[in-house]
Amino acid sequence: MVLFNDSTVIKYKLSVEHNHPQFIEKLKKFEAKTSFSKAHNKVTYRKKNRNQMMYGAILNDNTPEFNHFYAYNEDFPVQNPICYFKFSHRSITDLVIKKHKSFSKTLYKKDSNSYDVTIFALLSLNGYLVIYEYYKMEPLLSYKSNFGGFNSMTLSENCELVALSG
Repeated sequence: MVLFNDSTVIKYKLSVEHNHPQFIEKLKKFEAKTSFSKAHNKVTYRKKNRNQMMYGAILNDNTPEFNHFYAYNEDFPVQNPICYFKFSHRSITDLVIKKHKSFSKTLYKKDSNSYDVTIFALLSLNGYLVIYEYYKMEPLLSYKSNFGGFNSMTLSENCELVALSG
């Protein structure tokens, strides 16, 4: 995962040597059309497939911290970049990707404790800790700071405690 200063995250697969320049061009066109303005947030989930690219948005005025645009490269054979995310936060300061069995009990509201859940957590200068299920990018939890933005986070060894700094 590569984090850019405009709250964009692009995922690359290290085992793949080939890059897809057309996907980058498609991303530029897609990004030019995207907006987090409230006038566009009437639809909660949008999804389209076109030219080996699946793209869409998760937009909701009730939980704006989860708002993001996404695009997946569906070319075969697999080429980099794999996927793209643009989040609605002013500036993302830290990303954590962590897999642990305790998340299935605490964050992921499912009955099964038999598998490990991988989370994708981000911190922003807006004062949010936002946690998604990594593979589906399904929103799991958000926490708003009362004291300003966050800079970094760490999880305890058993992943039941989180330490945030701002």
